[in-house]
Amino acid sequence: RYIDRATCGSDDPGMAVLFTPPTKPWTLDMVRVYGKYANLSAEPFYTDQDRVFALEIWDGNYSLLYKLTDYSQAYFNTTSEWTEIDIPDMIVTDDFYVCIFERASIFIGADTDKPAMKSYEVQRGPNRMVYATYREPPYFVTEKPLNWMIRAVGA
Repeated sequence: RYIDRATCGSDDPGMAVLFTPPTKPWTLDMVRVYGKYANLSAEPFYTDQDRVFALEIWDGNYSLLYKLTDYSQAYFNTTSEWTEIDIPDMIVTDDFYVCIFERASIFIGADTDKPAMKSYEVQRGPNRMVYATYREPPYFVTEKPLNWMIRAVGA
């Protein structure tokens, strides 16, 4: 299952997952994302800006700790797979969020089996979140929670 746009009421929607460090302090050094590049080359109305994504790390108060902005093709292929994104070592001692703002350039995987209630649809300015959900077929009326396939890696 892939969700390509969040619905939090923003011009720059994204996905976020809340993490609690397994030990304190803990060093975050990589983010893994299950997804694929949405090849927009056949769409003439998309610009280079639409091919860019942002990875942000926020603290528990939604304050920005780290940001990476790059072309989606630099990290994602057109086939679904886990992508590793190295980040500078970051020592965390409390809950933090990993946020992806995909700007329609990547599809992020979602798992619907056992939702942990730590996945969110997110917007910036001011930073806001709502639980991530999807509408279940066949009538797409019932909303069910999901887990974004975004992982924090460290030691």
